[in-house]
Amino acid sequence: SKMKFLIEVMMELKKMKNYIDFFRIFGGFNANCIFRLEQHHLMLTEDMRNLLEDAQKANSPGNNFSVGRQWISEALNSKKPSLPHLPILLSDIFKYNDSAEVMINGLINLKKCERMLTLIQYVEEFKKIGRAS
Repeated sequence: SKMKFLIEVMMELKKMKNYIDFFRIFGGFNANCIFRLEQHHLMLTEDMRNLLEDAQKANSPGNNFSVGRQWISEALNSKKPSLPHLPILLSDIFKYNDSAEVMINGLINLKKCERMLTLIQYVEEFKKIGRAS
């Protein structure tokens, strides 16, 4: 079936640590019209159902996306080319930018600048690994 084929593609993408495309395909499985196809889901192998459950956990905001962050960290630590799940990382940048004050007592908040730099550099680490390979 097409569902099985797409999950097989997701399995390969996860092995390659291509989480951008992995979660794009997973987004389709999360659509209500697909999610409700219970009979089709029952036809999937156990490892395929487990992959969808793992993807759900990694994409869940529960515990500050802890499972998704673990995948991102493992991908970076592997020192192999990978594509992180950017929405989690970009969310950190935007949330911090919105929450931290630009000015403190009339002076530029350098701690905010340093933290923003750190968050951006973390994302850039994936680019460096890709070039080194």
